[in-house]
Amino acid sequence: MSKANAAGKEKRDEYYRNQQQQQQMLIRDQDEKLDELGLAAERLHHTAMTINTEIKDQQVMLNELENEVDAEAEKMNFVMKKMAKLLQTSDTKQICLVLFLFVVFLILVFLVMYT
Repeated sequence: MSKANAAGKEKRDEYYRNQQQQQQMLIRDQDEKLDELGLAAERLHHTAMTINTEIKDQQVMLNELENEVDAEAEKMNFVMKKMAKLLQTSDTKQICLVLFLFVVFLILVFLVMYT
């Protein structure tokens, strides 16, 4: 082998070593980025699970509120029917009593809200 061939072989070997080192560095960088991506995905999973739990809890609360509103609406309908029946009477004493009680109710509501 001549010196030129030996020098050319050495340059090729050096080139291959450099390429191999660069590929190993790229692989390490990719591995690090994949690890970071995996951690981010895990954090996202935990966040999604927490949000899911919160949504389920709020759905239960909304269902309970809906049931309570329905029950109160039924009571209100009953009261409204009784009021309508009462207001159909021509007895002025009853109407005055209803109006007086309504004013007392408004005063009580005002006192509860602002004290």
